[in-house]
This record gives sequence, structure tokens and C-alpha cells, in this order.
Amino acid sequence: MQQTDEKTSYEYTLNTWPRGRDEKQPITNSCNRPFKTVEIDMYTNCNLCTCTGWLPRPVGKITDFSCLEDIWDNPRAHEIQKDVTDKKFTWCAVEHCGIKQHDNYEPIYQIVFAIDDSCNLQCPSCRREKKMHTEGPLYEEKLRAVQHTVDLINKFDKPAHILFNCSGDPLASHLSRPFLQSYVGNDKQTFTLFTNGMLIKKLLPSTGIFPRITKYWISIDAGSPDVYKQVRVGGDWDTLMGSLDFLKEQGLSKLVTLQFVVQKNNFRDIPNFIKLLEKYDFRGLMSNLDDWGTWNREPVETPDAWTIKNGTYRDHNVLDSRHDLYAECKTVVESVLGNKRLSFHPRLTHLLGIKKF
Repeated sequence: MQQTDEKTSYEYTLNTWPRGRDEKQPITNSCNRPFKTVEIDMYTNCNLCTCTGWLPRPVGKITDFSCLEDIWDNPRAHEIQKDVTDKKFTWCAVEHCGIKQHDNYEPIYQIVFAIDDSCNLQCPSCRREKKMHTEGPLYEEKLRAVQHTVDLINKFDKPAHILFNCSGDPLASHLSRPFLQSYVGNDKQTFTLFTNGMLIKKLLPSTGIFPRITKYWISIDAGSPDVYKQVRVGGDWDTLMGSLDFLKEQGLSKLVTLQFVVQKNNFRDIPNFIKLLEKYDFRGLMSNLDDWGTWNREPVETPDAWTIKNGTYRDHNVLDSRHDLYAECKTVVESVLGNKRLSFHPRLTHLLGIKKF
């Protein structure tokens, strides 16, 4: 079984967030994700959680397995499952995955398809330049992995929910599109679509997954055109609005959640974001800004041109209590806490010192 060594490919992720239990404050909540969940990541590795950043310890490549069941039934998987069952959480990002706040329980199988990080946008919080993989040996290798993945999903006969592409935009990706073309599946399968919304109206209606999508997560990080232009570089506000109009016209408003990652350039736009939710009868999720290694974390003596233009993670992480705008941001967030359309990531409320409400 071929595996990517997490000491090299996953080193940054492993070292970025706190992992494992604290003996002084042991975690008593339980998690069944290593028994029910797999994320197929951009290395074509299989990780037993809904986010590679939360549990970056692969159990093998997707092409190693002849059926999905074997992903959860192999020695490496058993090691991780025992560690989580014993509540050690050795490789788990316990501050971010929610295990400190509640049980992580998946009632059916969760398959996260995140092989490609191609995207038609280049948002500073995510990447320094636009990525679109269309050719070359790595592209061909991933293409084979995509076809193998959809073949395994097509013959998987157990109830499953498929989270479609969390590392880029699946509707823009030249690697995800073959999945859309080859997917047949069955009535036991449903989908969550993660997208920036640019291609929903143009491409989605002709795909096999469209009738089975039960959740739409659309990242917009803004409530107005001017702010959107800053935080969603390469996006077009009018095109986005066209996609939102389409979903509302199709009667799908109750399935849509707009995502808003709070940062320096957008927190004052939160009231406009609320107005957008009300206009379309959508729900919204507000979360904190994570460090994906795009920005330099702290100022450096000789910053490159991109950093001079875009700043550092510290500059944009307005939820850090040391930030000059922290108090103002907290006031804005607290003003919308009672809105029934909004949900808040536990990490965000923790960083702002806001108790459960």
C-alpha cells in the first residue's frame, strides 16, 4: 500500500494546530468519524475525517482500495480508530474539530471528495495565485484517481453523504468534471456542494448530482460588491447574484448556506451580509480565519512583493485579541448574535469570548 509520508507532505498541517488531549482537562466526548468518514485529499490520500487539517494521517491512496469498505478496515485505520476510541486524539486538531464542545457523530458514511485544489478565484486567505490543473503527469495521475473514486462510489450500496470538493471549486475543476459526468450512484446517496457560486447556473443543472444535492455551501465572505472584490479576488458579483437568483427560483433556498469568514477587510460588511440572507431566505455561517500558510504568519524583515501588497495573517486575523480592531469586530459580531438565520463556528465565539447563546 502506497502512502504519502505525513512528516513531509503534512508536516505544516500537523504542527499548525494543537493536537491530542490535555491530561489536565481530558476530553470526554466521543467521535465515530474514523469509522464512518473519509476525505480523499489533493494527494489522492484517504484521511479518516471530514477535514485533512483535523486528522492529517492517511491510511492509503484511494487507488489502493478495491471497495470503499476497505478504507475503514485496514491496519492503519484500526490504529487511528483505537486512538480516537481511547480518547487520546493523538493526531486530531482538538481545538478546531468540535470534539471539545460535543460528540462528533456521523449517522451515515461521509465521503469528502477533495482531490483537486483548482479554483477560478484566487482569494488571499486561501492562495497566492490562481490554480487550475489541466495537464501533465500529476494531472493524469489524479484523473485516474478521480475515475477510480467515482467507480467505488457508484457501486457503494450503503447510505452515504458525499461532500463534494472542499479544497477548490468543483464546478471549475477539470478533474472534478469527469466525476460529474461519470456519476450514477443510487438513491441512498446525497451530496453537499462546496462552491464559490460562479458556475452554479451555467454548469450544475446538467450534472447527475444536481437532483441529489441536499446542502449548498457557498463561500462569499461579503455582503456588498466592493468588499467582495477585495476578499474574493477574481469573482464577479453580478455572476454570483445570478447563481443565487437561480437557486431561489428553483425553490432551493432552504438548502443554501452562505459562508462568511471574518477578517479585517470584511467584518464591517456583516450587516450587508445579513440583508443578503434575508433577501434570498438563505442561512449563513460565520467562522474565524484559519492559517493555511498562504500569508506569512508574522511580519518578516524582507517581505516579498505579495506580502507587501497583501500583508500577513496577523494583519488580517481580526479575531486575535491583540489586533487593533478586535474590540470593534467583537461589537459588530455581538450585534447579530440573535439573528435566527445565522450560525457561528464555536471557534469564532471562543476567540471573541462570547458564551453560548
